[in-house]
Amino acid sequence: MKLYFKYFLSVLSTIIIISCSSDDGGEEMVTPTPQETFGNWSPDFTNQTSDFTQSRTGSQGTEQTRTINVTSSSSTSSSTEEILEEDINDDGDLFEDIEVLVITYTGSENLGSHQITSYEILEDNNMELKVGNDSWSLSNGHIMDYGNDFLCSGEERYHNLDLVLYSEGMSPDSDGYTTGDGVEISLFLYPSESEIVSGNYSNYLEFWNSNSTILGSTFDSYNELKEFLGDLDDDSEESLESKFCQITETSVFYGVEWGEYENSYNITSDGDELDISDSNLTVEISDSNVYTIKLQGCLTKTNLPLSFYYKGYLGYYDKTYTEPGDGNKSSSRPKNTSLFFNK
Repeated sequence: MKLYFKYFLSVLSTIIIISCSSDDGGEEMVTPTPQETFGNWSPDFTNQTSDFTQSRTGSQGTEQTRTINVTSSSSTSSSTEEILEEDINDDGDLFEDIEVLVITYTGSENLGSHQITSYEILEDNNMELKVGNDSWSLSNGHIMDYGNDFLCSGEERYHNLDLVLYSEGMSPDSDGYTTGDGVEISLFLYPSESEIVSGNYSNYLEFWNSNSTILGSTFDSYNELKEFLGDLDDDSEESLESKFCQITETSVFYGVEWGEYENSYNITSDGDELDISDSNLTVEISDSNVYTIKLQGCLTKTNLPLSFYYKGYLGYYDKTYTEPGDGNKSSSRPKNTSLFFNK
């Protein structure tokens, strides 16, 4: 019995020793590896216009890169220096016609977009008259109102206005006729209303040919048309006047004259009416009554191109008078400027 007890104690001691040895060693604790974090990609997408590479470094030193694809789209529009309130070509005025080009660049990876805006001068407008290689600055202008040429079924039609522009050194007298030294250009207009209106003005050749089904003829040049009108007799004039009453037309200009003056004497031999066959006249009037007027495409008798640009206010002279029973008639003046025939 004693022997058995000793054996039991020996086995128990061995178990305890083994158990204690296992507890003392235990399982080794494993520390988890911290998760790596990354900052922002660099460089930012601010002004790149082509593909580029971004990179970033993690908190454990890992480097990453990616390619950013940049796509573009563009749009163009017309404007002016005045609208932009910027002197694009630094010439001291805000007259130029501008093309605005906007290019939008978009980055992949949802980086958004940015825009680059550039300007191109379409027309370098200076307030001047150009004839061939010569130019004169324009400083002022006014309107000469000659009233209506005739009545159509009792309605006043074809209001006759002259637009007169001139350089420094020229000035109007009390009747609106300019005197002095300088240059003058006059346009003879029939606006769609009883005053100059904004819009494009058809030159007389365009007006005539576009209404040839009513007027009964077409012409290849403005000079041919003038010759035809100059040869009309009284009966033909009355017939033509009745035809014009059938036309409902927008604004028309039917002639241009210019001259360079010394002591109010025209020293320019080429100062008669110009060829306006391919000319284009535009008028814009602001809310503050500032006129922007541009004429292009005229030719002088010596085949020199003539154009002008004007921006400013215009004076006004009323040159109409009334004859009983005849409605408004044009008063006498030193230029042949009838819409239909020479008077």
